[in-house]
Amino acid sequence: MVPLSFAQRRLWFLDRLEGPSATYNIPVVTRVRDRIDATALEAAVTDVVGRHDILRTVYVEVDGEPVQRVLPVTEARVDFAHAVLSADEADAAVTETCARPFDLAAELPLRVRLFTVAERDHLLVISLHHIAGDGTSMGPLSQDLSTAYAARTAGRAPEWEPLPVQYADYSQWQRALLGSEGDPDSKISRQLDYWGTALAGLPEELPLPTDHPRPPQASYRAGRVDLTIDPVTHDALRAVARNHDATLFMVVQAAIATLLTRLGCGTDIPLGTVVAGRTDDTLDQLIGFFVNTLVLRTDTTGDPTFTDLISRVRDTDLTAYDHQDLPFQRLVEHLQPTRSLARHPLFQIAFAVDRGLVLEMDGLDVVAEKAPFETAKFDVFFGFVSRDGTSELELTVTYAKDLFTRAGAEALGRRLVAVLEQVAAAPGRRLGSTDILAAEERRQVLDDFQRATPRVPCETLPALFDRQVRQHPDAVAVVHGGTEITYRELDVRANRLAHHLMGQGVGPDVPVTVSMSRSMDLVTVLVAITKAGGCYVPLDPAYPTARKEYVLRDTAPPVILVDDPGLLPEVTAAKILVVGEDLWREVSALPDTDPQPPLHLDNAAYVIYTSGSTGAPKGVTVTHRGISRLAHRYQRNFEVRPGSHVLQIASIGFDGSVWEMLMALLAGGAVVPFAPEQLLTAGTGHELVSRTTHVTVTPSLLASLPAGTIPAGAMVITASEACPQWLVDTWSVDYRLVNSYGPTEVTVCASGGPLPAGEPVT
Repeated sequence: MVPLSFAQRRLWFLDRLEGPSATYNIPVVTRVRDRIDATALEAAVTDVVGRHDILRTVYVEVDGEPVQRVLPVTEARVDFAHAVLSADEADAAVTETCARPFDLAAELPLRVRLFTVAERDHLLVISLHHIAGDGTSMGPLSQDLSTAYAARTAGRAPEWEPLPVQYADYSQWQRALLGSEGDPDSKISRQLDYWGTALAGLPEELPLPTDHPRPPQASYRAGRVDLTIDPVTHDALRAVARNHDATLFMVVQAAIATLLTRLGCGTDIPLGTVVAGRTDDTLDQLIGFFVNTLVLRTDTTGDPTFTDLISRVRDTDLTAYDHQDLPFQRLVEHLQPTRSLARHPLFQIAFAVDRGLVLEMDGLDVVAEKAPFETAKFDVFFGFVSRDGTSELELTVTYAKDLFTRAGAEALGRRLVAVLEQVAAAPGRRLGSTDILAAEERRQVLDDFQRATPRVPCETLPALFDRQVRQHPDAVAVVHGGTEITYRELDVRANRLAHHLMGQGVGPDVPVTVSMSRSMDLVTVLVAITKAGGCYVPLDPAYPTARKEYVLRDTAPPVILVDDPGLLPEVTAAKILVVGEDLWREVSALPDTDPQPPLHLDNAAYVIYTSGSTGAPKGVTVTHRGISRLAHRYQRNFEVRPGSHVLQIASIGFDGSVWEMLMALLAGGAVVPFAPEQLLTAGTGHELVSRTTHVTVTPSLLASLPAGTIPAGAMVITASEACPQWLVDTWSVDYRLVNSYGPTEVTVCASGGPLPAGEPVT
């Protein structure tokens, strides 16, 4: 009994966790256009199984630990079958063979089928479980099967030199090579240190634009799209690699990172790949699972040229290759990322550049076929194959059907091909200038969307607010705690505070952090900051201290406004203004006129920080340029007007809070600050809620609201989560329901049906 190698142990664990499946089958399909002796082939397969112990190994538990049990040749039952079938029957049989799982504790990890369609047309199918082999194993398997088949057709047993070692020897040698983690000078300790540093702060999940939301557990159902990169581009890519002391693999990696950054996945791109792992020449003759998985991290910050990006990739990859011995499973255990049944740990996108899975049989006319069954171990796998005898480069995009439609995956693959064509032609181009739009998409963006979208004159946020003050000075602007103020009164309060802020150094693009509860003062502060030309940076007082400290360090605001200074972390460089009666008395003597700083459309209006679920929180800046269209949308689509009452219940750190306030303030309506927990207990007829005309809620909160909390006829906007159909059916009876989650908005009228043509459906 021999312990499993580290890589085998990971597959054994997954097999025990998820049950037998075909996820880690390696299917190899070969068309034989020749006469073939099925009896000799079966004998040859038996010979190969006898030669390689790994093909006669089952995996059992002893005292709670998995071990390899190598069966004697006399006990090993080789799973070989031959059948004569029609072409359609053969195709179905090939799929069934590739998709059938292995019972690792009872079955040999090799299954061979020969399907004869005609005298010179056969399909040879080899299904090998990954625990016993890898892509490089096709070399020794082809060589030994060819030798054995030639001998058996000649009526004799094969003659070959005994193998110098078996896979079980490697399993034990691997542990000796890595050494003990208790020894700081051991190889495993040094490599753990390297990878711990190299992958520190790695995004847990790339925000790849998908067609479907990620399910709680991956099904591993896969689809495949086959594309071709023309010979001219292939040759040019190889020339780019040569000219920059890189490999085609590195060029492809840089291109994938370019694509993902351009798709909005960020500038920290982890990609998975495998290395052969056969670090000793004696292993080259073995069938076995030697490959190791590497995480290659690509930094695309600073809009580098593609050639600069290749240099970054080369430096990263070469160092990673020097530390390739650490088993991937041990790396995962060491880094302890958040584990999920929904995604692969440390990376979700993988790639390879190789010859593909090819079985070569000396003396027979054979052609590699694409296996009809594949599994999706990753969200997306980009497989590049350079076939012998052709200068084309094949690209296979294997995608998770949980996440992508075929059309979506094909679009992703075509975007990558377009990137490769562009960098092959002009490797000095910058990442930001790389075009990922198809011709039809570009036409839609530049022509169709522009024609379909009404042109709205652009104005700054203060100018848009000033228009409402002039048009509706006596309309109610804010309602809170039994107090109402008009647009004229709000304008005066905001102008005075704006003059005070300008005296503290606030001006265009200067960040001003605000950490306050939902209130009339919060609305006033938002308007005042923008009137001073500053950039509003909301920070929820309820956030953890570490997140508050991060945002304050990242923003470095000269001024911070709070209503409870006890909830603010220690800051030394900022002026802290406590919003309350003392501050309002202090500013009451200042001018009540609009200060009108030199504000332009491209100045920052506000910054919202992301959740940080895929890494560190990132500040997203919204300029004044797009706010006019936002205001127009509120009035046209959501029918906000003077007299409308818009609840402001979102956390101030969430972009929805800004939308709620601006929805009212830029359309002459009233902002009604209100805590979401109060909404749950408000009951029918609450003084403020009973006048509500617009409320934005998550479907989870909406599902918890008691009947009648929101007055009938109000517009209920759902956001942040997918809205289930039963909730739509329930709330669309008495309310105007808008599903604002996802790429489109769907508005349902009070009757429960879709709005008539011409009504607000975006």
